[in-house]
Amino acid sequence: MLSVVGAFAVAGVSVVGCESALGLDDARVRTSDDAAPAAADVSDLPDVPDVVSDVPDRVPNRVPYVVSSLGDHTCAVTPDKRAYCWGDNTEGQLGDGTTETRSTPVLVAPFDDVVDVSAGYTHSCLVRSNSDVYCWGKNDRGQLGDGTKIDRREASALTMSGALNVGVAGWHTCVVTALRTVRCWGDNYYGALGDSTFTARTRYVDVLGLSDVTSLAVGVMHNCAATDQGYVYCWGRSVFGELGYAVEGDAGSPDPNDPGSPIAQRVPGLTDVASVVAGEDHTCAIRKNGQVVCWGRNDYSQLGDGTGIGRTTPAPVLGDPTYAVHLTAGGFNSCATFSGGKVRCWGRNNFGQLGNGNTNQGETVPSPPIVWLADVERLSTGEHTCAWRKDGKLFCWGRNDLGQLGLGSISDYELQPREVTFPALPSASP
Repeated sequence: MLSVVGAFAVAGVSVVGCESALGLDDARVRTSDDAAPAAADVSDLPDVPDVVSDVPDRVPNRVPYVVSSLGDHTCAVTPDKRAYCWGDNTEGQLGDGTTETRSTPVLVAPFDDVVDVSAGYTHSCLVRSNSDVYCWGKNDRGQLGDGTKIDRREASALTMSGALNVGVAGWHTCVVTALRTVRCWGDNYYGALGDSTFTARTRYVDVLGLSDVTSLAVGVMHNCAATDQGYVYCWGRSVFGELGYAVEGDAGSPDPNDPGSPIAQRVPGLTDVASVVAGEDHTCAIRKNGQVVCWGRNDYSQLGDGTGIGRTTPAPVLGDPTYAVHLTAGGFNSCATFSGGKVRCWGRNNFGQLGNGNTNQGETVPSPPIVWLADVERLSTGEHTCAWRKDGKLFCWGRNDLGQLGLGSISDYELQPREVTFPALPSASP
């Protein structure tokens, strides 16, 4: 999910929540026999046009479309600045006051000034144009940030303001503030809150050492941020190399096999970054010349480097073209839009989420452009994928057993993009 907020006179800030519906049971530590190949040098790139200099997400008010498709539910902000959610609702994550699963979009709250929304595993959050944050759903780890561990079935306001964007993933939440710093709350087992501790929080804490943030990627248990200077900083879980640097010592971590980093640290050797996104155990970034680089877990080729071997340092995504204008990372897959709004995906494809018309093992490099869809402005991927087209229409495809495509029907999956229809709002009283 990528979003833009124009309520403040600052550069556009994007926040991406990881797109993943898979649990932690799939997490496996690679053996020494699975050593990663040496990463290509990302500091010496060919001379290419600066295609990212005009990317809409860097210009406030340019793109009104927001969508987030993490887990088994989906949320979106429509061009009229209203937030809708659909899909699984067993924890109240749709915000409609019930726990009834919905196969069509339902209005979250009577707000007509929503500028951002993010859907996690079992909770969701939004930001209004006045910078207030609202969250709802499961709250067993304080991920709603309201100072309690009480679940909420309706949007509940936090006692904080000044937020530009919000990112939700597994069991924690982060926001970029108007000062372009980062605040997080919720689960902190691997140091994902970035406050130098491994202590869970029911209210926000500041991520230490971050400033001038232009893009925030919220993963299941790790986060990364890009800054004005073009650098990337990451923190949280590290077992698959998703932080882009080695973590030394346990710093008090409760997991000796995966200490994690509770402090944001710069990814070595990576410069000129425009935006960053996070999957479950991998991370990708777009550099300012449009090149995509990825690192971390790669058993489904979600890094797009032509292999299935994980990397602890950034490596270029292969294929032609390699210059993207928008990027999203799912649990074990990734997608990007290129010039003309063409979408190309790579990685896991068990529910047809890559949009190539089948459920075969996914592409090891970006697939050919999705033939059924062009002119895409924004997209978000996981085990299902949704994309806003430039004409203001939303299309979804992939897994649909809980109605997460918003089509009004239930099916194992849909292999081609299908248009989502939003309900008509009731007429205003005379």
